[in-house]
Amino acid sequence: MRDLTTRIIAKIDDVRYKSFLTSQLNIININDFDINTTPTSCIVKDEINEIAISKWVSPKRTRSYPYARVYDTISRSKRATVIPVVKDEGSDGDRDFLQWDTICLMSLLQVSVILGYYQSASKNQKYSHKVTKQKFDSDWIKERIKRLSSNYQSDALHWNIRQIREELSPVIQKQIEACDMPLALSSAYRISKTTGVIFHNLAGLTNFREIIERDIDEFINHSRTRAEQAQSRELSTIHVYENLATASKASITITNIVGGKYFLQSMKF
Repeated sequence: MRDLTTRIIAKIDDVRYKSFLTSQLNIININDFDINTTPTSCIVKDEINEIAISKWVSPKRTRSYPYARVYDTISRSKRATVIPVVKDEGSDGDRDFLQWDTICLMSLLQVSVILGYYQSASKNQKYSHKVTKQKFDSDWIKERIKRLSSNYQSDALHWNIRQIREELSPVIQKQIEACDMPLALSSAYRISKTTGVIFHNLAGLTNFREIIERDIDEFINHSRTRAEQAQSRELSTIHVYENLATASKASITITNIVGGKYFLQSMKF
């Protein structure tokens, strides 16, 4: 059968914008800061410095509208966003991983990424093996906010590359220990033990960490393979509430000047 899919390919060479619809952000003193109780976007301030912070609840870009949260901080000169490296809801739920191109998009927008991990959760009462109300390690995130807001002078791209090279693997290890590791090397809060929830196979998480430790290029290729596969699945699936003007969807592939590559579909563009 002939492939009738429309394919749109684009490249971003420059970024120019002016934000108009940003929300009024609450100001929170760094001493009172807790990432789990702050608004989705806010300003964190000490005696001298301030930084706009947004947070994601999942590394998956199509869940919980994270772009709207980032947008609310985009008019601030110094801005960062907190993204969990993995969100595992338990074997009855989803497990999402951070992708390289998410980092690239934030770099393009001059948003520094703070990598976070969930250290506790509550059991979802509707499912035997699913958690809810996951909470970040707020002290870990607060320390990185302090680094960014004080004397850090490099741009977001430099910060984000260092985060991937130096902190992504350790953060994944912290997430492993927090979930359910019989060989855990620390006394991290073990979510499985406290909730009774069984999480997804550990092999996928350890493999993710090992890929990053071996080679950044392998991580990039691994992320893009997963994203491209997701695009292909979406193109071949018609959902109940989709109202298509044609018999097929269009694929949209966008690259940018800092090495990002995004596999989108017409229904989500």
